[in-house]
Amino acid sequence: MSLETLLNEVPPITGKQCRLNIWLDSLNEDDRVAFWKAMDNEQIPTRHIWRTIRSIGCPNQESSVRSHRRAECISCEKRNNNG
Repeated sequence: MSLETLLNEVPPITGKQCRLNIWLDSLNEDDRVAFWKAMDNEQIPTRHIWRTIRSIGCPNQESSVRSHRRAECISCEKRNNNG
C-alpha cells in the first residue's frame, strides 16, 4: 500500500464549526451568496455587514465578521486545514 492510500483511509479531523458558519447554514442559498459577496466587496464596511446581519438574528460580534473577512477565523482554519 502506498502512503497516499494509507493517509486517505484516515478519517479527517473535523474542528468545531464557528458560530457564524452555523448561523449562515440557517440561511437560504441566496442570502449566503449575498453575505459572501458583501464580504468580498471592500467598498462595504465590516460594521455595515455586521449591523445588517445582526438585525436579522446573527449572534456574532463585529470582531467575528472582521476575522472572517480577513480569513483569520481559527475554527474555520482548523476545519479547512483538517486540524
